[in-house]
Amino acid sequence: MHQQIRLKLGVMEEEDGSGAMNAIPTEHDPIEVRRRLVELLDDLAAADFDLLMVGGHDIETSGEFVFAVADDQTAACAQMLKDKNYRNVRIVSPQHGHASHGPGGLAAALREMNLEGRRIHEIFIGIEQDGEIPVQVTSFAGSNEGGTAA
Repeated sequence: MHQQIRLKLGVMEEEDGSGAMNAIPTEHDPIEVRRRLVELLDDLAAADFDLLMVGGHDIETSGEFVFAVADDQTAACAQMLKDKNYRNVRIVSPQHGHASHGPGGLAAALREMNLEGRRIHEIFIGIEQDGEIPVQVTSFAGSNEGGTAA
């Protein structure tokens, strides 16, 4: 599990306004977005994609839902989501490693990832596989605060 699939569930539309306010962005009810999240999970299950890691931020607003499937299924999964008209579907290759289960496991994994000089933006922990727990990190250079770079 070396890649993530990221997509947006929050829906931003523009309604016609009058005069100088020609386009007015509007958000949909978070309950509708939550329903879309459950539909997404149902779509993934129906296509037999097993979620190995799940995370995200601001999922019900302008943020992203982030997940990983088996490496050999990532491209097919992303394509299926695009075909079903999910928004901003993209594949990201974050830094990755493995943690052991138990005290200090995550700290040891982060040390092994050699993040010196980088700022951690996100950490994702997957489900244990073959005795190891996958860890994914997105980070950016210490002086650059714009966006994520694996």
